[in-house]
Order: sequence, then structure tokens, then C-alpha cells
Amino acid sequence: MLFSQTEPFCGSTMQAHEQLMEENEEYRQRFKKWQKLIKPIIKARNENKNPDCTNGPLLVPVAIHFDAGIVPAGQEQCAIDVAIDHIQELNLEFAGLDVDAPLINQFTACFGANILGNACLEFCIGTVNHPPGYGLVDGDYAVTFNQVSFTIPSGNFTPVNSDWDEYVNIYVDNLPGGLLGVSNGIPGNFNGDGVLLDNCVFGTGAISCPGAQFTGATGCFAAVDEGEVLAHELGHYFGLFHIWGDNSGCSGAQDQIADTPDMASSYSSYLACGSHTTCSDLPQTCGTEDMYMNFMSYAGNACMYMFTSDQSDVMNATAVTEGYTTTTTKCGTPPLADFTPFGAYELCNTDCIDYTDQSLNNPLDWDWSFVVTSGDIVLDITTSILQNPTVCLTAGVSGVIETTLTVSNSIGTTMKTQTLDVSYGIVRTTYADVDNDTYGDPNDVTIDCDFPPPGNVLNNLDCDDTDPNINPAAVEVCDGIDNNCDGTIDEGFALNTYYADADMDSFGDNNATIMACVAPPGYVTDNTDCDDTDADIFPGATEICDDIDNNCDGNTDEGLPLFTYYEDADSDTYGNPAVTIQDCSQPAGYVSDDMDCDDTDPNINPSASELCDGVDNNCDGTIDEGCVLEDCDGDSLIINTITQNTNRAEFNVTSEALVNNGQSILFTAGTDINLDPSFEVVQGTIFEASIIPCMSAGFDNDEEIISRNLSDFEKLSEEVYTLFDVQDIVTLIIINKDGKIYYQNQTDLNALGKVIDDETKKLKEGFYVINILAGKKSMSQRIVITN
Repeated sequence: MLFSQTEPFCGSTMQAHEQLMEENEEYRQRFKKWQKLIKPIIKARNENKNPDCTNGPLLVPVAIHFDAGIVPAGQEQCAIDVAIDHIQELNLEFAGLDVDAPLINQFTACFGANILGNACLEFCIGTVNHPPGYGLVDGDYAVTFNQVSFTIPSGNFTPVNSDWDEYVNIYVDNLPGGLLGVSNGIPGNFNGDGVLLDNCVFGTGAISCPGAQFTGATGCFAAVDEGEVLAHELGHYFGLFHIWGDNSGCSGAQDQIADTPDMASSYSSYLACGSHTTCSDLPQTCGTEDMYMNFMSYAGNACMYMFTSDQSDVMNATAVTEGYTTTTTKCGTPPLADFTPFGAYELCNTDCIDYTDQSLNNPLDWDWSFVVTSGDIVLDITTSILQNPTVCLTAGVSGVIETTLTVSNSIGTTMKTQTLDVSYGIVRTTYADVDNDTYGDPNDVTIDCDFPPPGNVLNNLDCDDTDPNINPAAVEVCDGIDNNCDGTIDEGFALNTYYADADMDSFGDNNATIMACVAPPGYVTDNTDCDDTDADIFPGATEICDDIDNNCDGNTDEGLPLFTYYEDADSDTYGNPAVTIQDCSQPAGYVSDDMDCDDTDPNINPSASELCDGVDNNCDGTIDEGCVLEDCDGDSLIINTITQNTNRAEFNVTSEALVNNGQSILFTAGTDINLDPSFEVVQGTIFEASIIPCMSAGFDNDEEIISRNLSDFEKLSEEVYTLFDVQDIVTLIIINKDGKIYYQNQTDLNALGKVIDDETKKLKEGFYVINILAGKKSMSQRIVITN
């Protein structure tokens, strides 16, 4: 239903809205929900007054529907062109870019700065993914002719077609009673509805279609012939009321927008507004200047040119709540043809012209044509479908080429024609003059038709193009540089010999010289440095004890006191008095002490503890002083096999389990046997050992000790042959009185005497035990070795 009003312009009035709020519960709930949703969005935009569209505008796909009889047969394409032109103008109006929009700056004093709004919305006529059943394919514009129902459902102001619910629909019809347009609610439902326009206000007037009564046609309304009615109705559709509040007086409620003034007039009588150029010129109805130039007034199209910043916030927030983003699946853009080169074109070192496609909006196909319109040139091709073709001259020296590029994609096709005036240039060789001294760098060459190019000169005589003071016209100075580029350095100056001073100690290296008129960096006149790699070595330096000639006098460590040091071969910090050296500092491997009595063994020195091993361990001149042989309280343990590894036990075994001589017995490690720390058997591990009889007395009983003399060895041999059989293989073990094994090996009985003789000759002075075993038979004999 359309509500009557005093001025036949727009059906989207405050009265119509309030009646719906009262009578239509669904409308009322939807309006309240919309107010709640847009509030935080508007607040965010208000924090940045008139925010820009850095991320791009929100894209709103639209469809235009013409009722029967509006567009004559054969004029459909013209109507589409009118629609395209109208939507382009609409986008300028919503972005604050109407051609007259800058006029608002005349009224900053009364309306404030930044009053001009940008809704950051862009309307696009759908071109892809059309609803089925309307004969539209991708690339067609979403424009229908007598294909949708124009029946207005009860409770609505415009037709509603659910097939088109993803579009904002613009329905164009011949409206009754002088009504120019209406929106389906404030805001709209976005359900296939939209705005309904009279055909006389559709279009901007820039395009006319024969037989179609669009804007500007005879019989239409002259005051609304620029297309602003569509901006007005879409303002309603996206949530705006009339700026004057539909005659609500000066109540302050008005259109519910903060930055629009209170007004009591629609200004439907304002058709031309050029006389108002300052705030003082503007009419007033509520005590402040009225904003009749706002798209939401009733002023004539010539007077309308802007939305305010707060109005733009409302429309943007409405679009956000409806799910519009910076992308859409409904719109595409046809390519915009463009290319280079064009204009005057000089060929240089080539007969070919490289064309470059610079078209916008992603073209998919290219169609080039090349036509010589004047001159004598002949081209090798006249057409191409390459994106960036090359055209070559096969004859002639000059002429004009008319080039046309047609580009297309699934959305559409565009074409551009430009001319190229071609001629051959004169090729010249020039040289870069980076230091601007008018002399060129022979190594930086340009071959071009420019004469010369900027930064280049025709000569190549500069020998250093980084320094303007070096060129053929310069005066030679003594600086180690060829200043005048004649190939000679410092000519005309007396030359001197200079010596390299690599260590920067001001003394030069006699073996590194240079001839120059002045000392180059790193060179000096002195040549007395004896080590130019060390800044601490030079004539006059203090001689220190380091085995180096520090003061370059040819001597090493002269004048320094010398000391005697003794070799410490076993590194036990005690020196060998028989091996000495004289030096001013202690050399490596030498010490100042000379008290080591065995410099081959680090365990023998004055700090060592004396052991009962027949050796003077502490170098006091006495062997084994203080040693007392402990009584044998058990049996000596000789280990044959174990489960971990093979080693020996201590000489004295504290086991309380005495066994018969020669018996094998199983022991459990860690129970009753004190093992040497190097004997690694896990506690509880069982191992097998053989037992050798323990001697009944210590080494202090001389009667039981034999020496290495013939009679003693003969007595020992008799005992061996008595106990053992000739065929026995015996094990000979020689240990000292502390249980250290010096020898252990097997031999036959006949060779045993010689083995004992040979091995005992190797022993140092001291007491030892000879153990002989064969199976379960065994014997022991103590022996003393003396010099």
C-alpha cells in the first residue's frame, strides 16, 4: 500500500514508517533488531569521523527490472547502457564524489568540517551467477524486461521476488499519481524487494533510448532529471529518513541523524540553488541553516549533491549487518583496454616495436590490429592475438601506425585505438659522467639515439669517474694518484724510498719498499724494524725474557739473569738433577727442583708415600722403610675365572672360610672378601677362584727365605720334582710381598727352572713369593733379591 502525502515525491515517509511500526509486528521487531545491530558499527565509525575505505568499499550487487511497456522492443541494450550509467553516478553520490559535492565546503561555518559523507558502498549490476530461468548467462548484466512480477504483496511498497533475494532490486515502472519512488521499508527487507522508481526518473539523462520514457524524456519531470531520486530511495532502503522528518516541525527528532540540522521544510519548491554560496545565504526554518542540498530532501536534482557523514555511517552499518563485504560472487568487471607505446616513437638499434598490454580488470583475450596510415614503412604483421606482440619494420624509414587493441573476458569487451609516429634515430655512443667533470668513464658506455642522454658525455677520457678532481684537465699533485689521467703517477716530483710499517709502530720493514714523492699510508722513512708483524718489537723496545729479540739489536734475552732448571720428564713437579738447562725463565718440561730419584716414574718423588715394594718411593735413600709383613690369616687367593673380568685379589684375604690346598671354591663378591678396588664385580655376583696355600710365617723368618744362588735353586727343583709329575704343565706366578704379580704364565716342568732363573734376574731388590700350580697341586717359596 502506498500512503498519500501532501507532496507527490516519495512514498517512504515517517508517517508510513510509524504506521507500519504500529500495525506490522514483524516490521516493528525487524526495525528494533536493526537499530540494535547498527549501533556498535556506527560507534566504531564515529571514532574516526568520516573514515576512509582503505580496505575497499562494500560491494552491493543490484538488479534492474523493467515492467512491461517501459522499454520498446529493440531498445534493450540501450536500456542496459542507461542502467550502467545510472549506477556509476549512484556510486559517486554514495562516495561523496558527486560533481557538485565540493560546494558543501562553502558552508563549513554552519555545518562543520568533514560533513560530507562517504558510505563506503559500491553498487554493481550483477554479471555472473544469475538466478536460473531468466535467460541470463555469465557476462550478461542482471537486467530483466517484463520477466518478473510487479505485483506488490500486502504490507509492502515494492514488488518482492525471492529469485532475486541476493540483490538490491531496482524496479522501474510507470507509477501513478505523480509518485517518483518508494523504498520497501526503512530499512528494506533485503529479501528480493528493493526500491520502485517511476520510469521518468530512471537514468541520469546522459543517454536517451528511442521510445523509452526515461529521465529527460518529453513529458517527464524537468526538476528530477539527473537521477538523484535513486540515491534518495536507496538512502531509505539503507536506513535513512527524510531530513526534515516529514513535517515533524522543529521537535529535534527529525530524521534521527546527529549531524543534520532540524528543518521544517522539504524544499520541494527549490529547483535551482546557485545563489547560495555562504551560510548567510542559506534559508532557515528552525533557527539554523537548512541543508536542502541533502539527497534526503525534496529539493530539485540540481540542488542535491551530498549525504552527511552520520548518514553514511547508518547506510554502511546497514550493509554490514546484511552481510555485504568487499567481495561478491555476483559482479564482475569488464576489462579496460590500454597499451603502450603511442605518440612519437624513435627506433634505435632495432627495427622492431614492442607493444605492452596495460589493460585493467584481468582481460583473457587480446586482439591487435596494426594499420599504416601514412609514410613508407612496411610492417611484418598486421594482426596479433598475443598479449604483448612485437611488430617489426621490413621496409621504409618513417610512418604512422594506427594500433587498435580489443580486450575481453567473461564480463565484457572494450577497445582502444592509438597512433604511433615511427622514425629512425641516429645512434651515438656516449659515456657516463658520474662525477660531472665533463669527462666520461670509458667503462660505462651507452649506445642510444639521445644526444647525449642525461648524465652522459661524448668523450671517454676520465680515469676516475668518482672524483671530479681527477680528469685530463687536472693539475698533477704529489698524492700517489694519477690526477691528470696521463697514465703516470706523481710525474715531475722527486721520489723517495719508503718502508712498509704493517704493525704501525713507526718503524719500517727494510724488505718492503715503495718509491713515492710523499709517504703513502702505511709507509715510513725508517727501515730498522726486525719484525713488522708485531707492534711490540722495534728498536728501543724493552728486552723481556721470551726467547725473542725484542729491541732488534740482534741478540735474544740479553742482559737478563739466567737460572738453572731441571728436566721433569714424568711431570711430577720434581726434577732430574742429571739433566739441566740455563734460562731466564722456566722452559716447558723443566722445574727448579732437582730432588727426583726416578724421573721416569711419576709415583716416585720426595712427596710419594713409601710402599713395601723393594723401591725407594720417596727418594730418601732408604727402601721400604717402615714396612711390616702382616701375618697370613687365611689363604692367598688367585683368581682364575669370573663372570665379569679377570683380575687379582689383595695379597691378604680376610675370608674365614679356610679350604684345603688346591681346592676350587665359589665366592660371592662383597660378602667376606676384601677385593682390590680395581676388581669390578657387582655385589652378589658368584665367581670361581683357586686357593694357594698361605705361608705359615712372614718374610722375617730367614730360614724360610731362599736367594738366587745355585744351592737354593737346586733345593727348590728337588721339591718341584717331588710334588709335580714330569708331564705336568705348571703355572708360575711371582708376586712381591704386597701381592703385586710380577709374572704369571704356564710352562712345562722341564723348562720351569730356566724360566724362574730368567724372570728373577729381572726383579729389583726385595722380597717375593714364587707360586707353582698344576691342577689341584701347588707350592710356594719365598725368595729375596739382592744386588
